[in-house]
Amino acid sequence: GVTSIGEWAFGGCISITSITIPDSVTNIGSGAFNICRSLTSITIPDGVTSIGDSMFNGCSSLISISMPDTVTFIGEFAFGGCDSLTSVTISENITNIGEKAFYQCVDLSSITIPESVTYLGFGAFSFCDGLAVIAYGGTIKEWASINSRAWVTSADGRVTVRCSDGEIKCDLYY
Repeated sequence: GVTSIGEWAFGGCISITSITIPDSVTNIGSGAFNICRSLTSITIPDGVTSIGDSMFNGCSSLISISMPDTVTFIGEFAFGGCDSLTSVTISENITNIGEKAFYQCVDLSSITIPESVTYLGFGAFSFCDGLAVIAYGGTIKEWASINSRAWVTSADGRVTVRCSDGEIKCDLYY
């Protein structure tokens, strides 16, 4: 069966509304679904380990995404411009969320980031104007160590980060 979807394989296919990727696929190339503007849903199979750079960038009709626990990496601009995205389920094994990974996901109001994340890229949630709550599995100190260029802590910040040992207020870096 098919084990790989190449880079930019469906990029610009603006009429695709739904994709079911076979369970045999373990590798999906960067930009594979870039600017698939009509795509509303996709199922990522177990075995895929990476959501590559710009994989869903510009998929402005994508409403929700759920990643299997095999995914450990989210690339730069992976979901950039997915302005209808309201629900994201991030793998419990994610270690890296790339720069501007969720750039301009304006309808995203909350997200859970697991303690396993060790890198949160610059502007990972820039222009996510609806984002109000982040549930983070680690401590406040751990949050500070992963977010050096993604957030600025501010007493009157508009985003509440709920950590395992309390909560803090932050603002986004753009």
